[in-house]
Amino acid sequence: MQSILKILFYNSDHYILNVLILALYFIMSYVAFKMLFPSCCNKVKKRISNDDERNHRPLCAIVSGCSSGIGLATLKAIYKDTDLELIGLDVVEVDGKEIFQEFITDDASSEGLDRRFTSFKCDVTKDKDLKKVYDFLIGNDYAVDVLICCAGITRTGPLMELSANQIQKVMDINVMGVHRCVKAFFGCMQRGSIVVPILSEIAYAMQSSAFNAAYSMSKFALQAYVIALRQELSLVGVQVKGVYPGAIATKLSMNHTTDMTIQHIENNKTLFKNPLLQFIDASKSYIHKMAKEPKYVANEIVKICLYENPNKNILVNVSIMMKILKYLPEAVMDYGAGIMLRGADEWNDNEFVRGTHPSIINKKLDIRGGWGDRRLIFDEIYTKLHSTEDGFRISNVDLRETLPARFFQQ
Repeated sequence: MQSILKILFYNSDHYILNVLILALYFIMSYVAFKMLFPSCCNKVKKRISNDDERNHRPLCAIVSGCSSGIGLATLKAIYKDTDLELIGLDVVEVDGKEIFQEFITDDASSEGLDRRFTSFKCDVTKDKDLKKVYDFLIGNDYAVDVLICCAGITRTGPLMELSANQIQKVMDINVMGVHRCVKAFFGCMQRGSIVVPILSEIAYAMQSSAFNAAYSMSKFALQAYVIALRQELSLVGVQVKGVYPGAIATKLSMNHTTDMTIQHIENNKTLFKNPLLQFIDASKSYIHKMAKEPKYVANEIVKICLYENPNKNILVNVSIMMKILKYLPEAVMDYGAGIMLRGADEWNDNEFVRGTHPSIINKKLDIRGGWGDRRLIFDEIYTKLHSTEDGFRISNVDLRETLPARFFQQ
């Protein structure tokens, strides 16, 4: 900082300009800090509660997908830290006494649990199931203070080897399931109510990836839905706060994705076996290095329930890498994904392809004086591949797509 000040104010003839430059420096630093650490800039202001005299109806929080992962952690956190009554939705039966056993110490606490928590076996893709929950809310005169949409699934695999029904199921639960919940319970909301959809860091960064397209598509679509929903419901005083978790140690992320991918390899004559194995390794490595417990997301949701939060998007454990990828060109992402998924072994173990990996080509070009001799290297590779039936296609990889685009420029 001292060095910067010396440089700026060494020449007093440009004092005003130097002051403006220094002000711009601090403004840009603040903006960068706010982008990277938005939670540090929140202003804390308590929201209304059940004890507020302005409320004449009991307030409740509805949590879908409450049997595991973020949904389960959210149920526990809201039960512990707020006075809201809870309604849990899931496709499987949920036993409240089993979930909240750590909070049950005597008969009084057991009775309090029976009063505060109600579970429904509910499929968020079925309107008739949601209608039963709505009838319960109306019958007990509940006002929905917070609706938290945690229900979600994933489906991994190459797009050319996934059926339309498999992709549609992901979209039905992850996107239309949120819409069905919001629409079903909107009649029980009031001014100040909050809708909290759970998205993902990939929706924040708007970065899809090979073999994870179905899940990415659903979260991108949900992102568009949340933006439109926030604008529309703001007209009637209902808030929409999107929560964007990064790597979270849930059953879905830790095991299910890997198991599903392995099952796909075993059950299908896939063209992408080696890249799929690379995908598994990369996913497991990222999750194990970066994952945090679901309670970190639950704690942020509790803050939404208790306090006014000016932020429209709540980021939880979103990696610095994702924040950077948000602003990288697609060409950089495509090239990096290609290198990662093909893997060094597939290239180096094939006698026809040896020496054609982009990193090796770059070394050759450096030795031969840059891109001026690219045609000589191209002819060398073409001669090596010319005798094969598929021409440029080796191991289902088209080398014309693999090599850097500038390699083929005249």
